[in-house]
Amino acid sequence: MPTLISQAEYARRRGVTREAVRQAIKTGRISLLRGKIDPKSADRAWAANTHPPGKGGQNRGKRQPRAAKPGPKAALEPGVSPENGGATFASTRTRREQALAEMAELDLARRRGELVPAQEVRAAAFKSGRRVRDMVLALPDRLSPRLVGLDQFAINVILTEELHRALKEISDAVAV
Repeated sequence: MPTLISQAEYARRRGVTREAVRQAIKTGRISLLRGKIDPKSADRAWAANTHPPGKGGQNRGKRQPRAAKPGPKAALEPGVSPENGGATFASTRTRREQALAEMAELDLARRRGELVPAQEVRAAAFKSGRRVRDMVLALPDRLSPRLVGLDQFAINVILTEELHRALKEISDAVAV
């Protein structure tokens, strides 16, 4: 069973104000057990969930937690801490920063022309497929009058030439 202490005693041990401890509890950076604080668990949670002191004169002297913007609901609920499976402020912040970096990379690739919207790709594929279908289905109507009365070899040569021509035209259209 951990040794539990009051909020005032914990603030004295950490060298911070009682208000700083109350704020840490309120924002979910440390948690209470039966209204008291387990100092070992709270020290780990405090280190994991508190920003380092800011620049420009903030937090000089005693280390006090910054007023954090509310993060995920789990990080704000009382009793949720890294020890019992909750998200830490640092891990949540890291995931957020990684997601923002990935979004910036995707935006940069799109602006460079390396990415194309999926709808444009679908439209181009549909247009290409329709062109192939139309050209292949047009072959019998276009060639049947030329093939009447020819022998098998001549028919084969004409069909092969027309198919090559149609496929080259399709290939040229796709390459553009």
